[in-house]
Amino acid sequence: MLTVNGSFPGLMIHAHKGDTVHEIKQPRNSWFDGPVYITQCPIPAVTNFTHQILLSSEEGTL
Repeated sequence: MLTVNGSFPGLMIHAHKGDTVHEIKQPRNSWFDGPVYITQCPIPAVTNFTHQILLSSEEGTL
């Protein structure tokens, strides 16, 4: 169950073209679901990983 600061449902995310959104749920995108060596290489310890999502063609609720 996804909660935001302990509340459910979570807050609505408003995004416009060019905005940066952190931590967006992607239920139909298995490319970054976490299994090591299945869909991606592991993220080494003490490093950062940035996944950019282009929202220019997305409409509606995720």
